[in-house]
Amino acid sequence: MESGTKSRGALIKEKEDLKFIKDSAELLKSSRSRLIKKFIELLQESKNIKEYNANLIKEAKDALVLAIALNGKVAFNRYSVEIQHANFQVEKDSVLGIPLFNVIPQINQILDQNLPNEVKLAYEKFYKLAKEIIELAQREINLKKLLLEIFDINRKINAIERIIIPERQRKIKEIIETLDNLELEEKSRLIKYKYG
Repeated sequence: MESGTKSRGALIKEKEDLKFIKDSAELLKSSRSRLIKKFIELLQESKNIKEYNANLIKEAKDALVLAIALNGKVAFNRYSVEIQHANFQVEKDSVLGIPLFNVIPQINQILDQNLPNEVKLAYEKFYKLAKEIIELAQREINLKKLLLEIFDINRKINAIERIIIPERQRKIKEIIETLDNLELEEKSRLIKYKYG
């Protein structure tokens, strides 16, 4: 009877463990869903930025051609050296503990206010384009991080559902069979004792 009580305790423990494992799998599925939602959101934003960048590239090229045509290439090159300053601010965010970064270029005031308007316009267009390209690159890095985390969570869910849960269910079945055999042996022993 002592092995029967051990088996009963093991059965209760295995059933509790199985419930905990199933709850953990559901929690992972919920996390995966939230990450996929954020991934799709960032993917759509990246797509919109790419479309917007196509227009910015055309505008920046047109502004550059106009500035060079009106001021000459040598003068434009001299002006471009005067306004080459870039500052960036990095903000940190996280989604379910996954660090995501946002790089924000800081616009610089053009130092020489006597620059021709065409040069200022070209500077502003290229600056805006550079800002959008940096934002797009950052979003793509964040997309890759989210995707790797989604794959990792998916791997864990698959391991739980395909390996751990069936293994626990097999153990529970074995314990139940052992308890049934012990009970049958006990009944047969009692019958043998009573009539024997």
